[in-house]
Amino acid sequence: MIDSKNFHKGIRAVITPYNGHEIITTNNNIYIIRKKLNLDVKDFAKLCNLSEGAITKAEIKRSPRIDTIKKVAYATNETISFVGGFDGLPENTFAEKLYKAIKYHGHSYEECAKELRVGRDSIARYLNGGFPRTKRIQESVEKYISIIM
Repeated sequence: MIDSKNFHKGIRAVITPYNGHEIITTNNNIYIIRKKLNLDVKDFAKLCNLSEGAITKAEIKRSPRIDTIKKVAYATNETISFVGGFDGLPENTFAEKLYKAIKYHGHSYEECAKELRVGRDSIARYLNGGFPRTKRIQESVEKYISIIM
């Protein structure tokens, strides 16, 4: 499914499988972590080095940005995959596996492209059903995806 609303740093179109599920899970996990620590929004925001508004939006209104997820994960000693609610993402296709690995690594699409030493357009192509064209890139992508195995 192409989600044209979720552009990210130059990526024109990307697959966002089960995006609605991800949003609910992410919000719920951040709320659960905050309640487990018995903190109000103000203190939790301070702990995570975020604004109160960012925490409120993350819990109530929308899926947080990956940098918000990273800050919460690092501040609370939780995994990025748990905070982001990425464990439940499907991994049936190459594109789904890559998408899930990007989330597990806590990368933006641009950071993924840099890690794999490919262009941002290549990441968009892979997420839309394309495959790496060279053996070097195939091996790099397989290693990158191994985080979800």
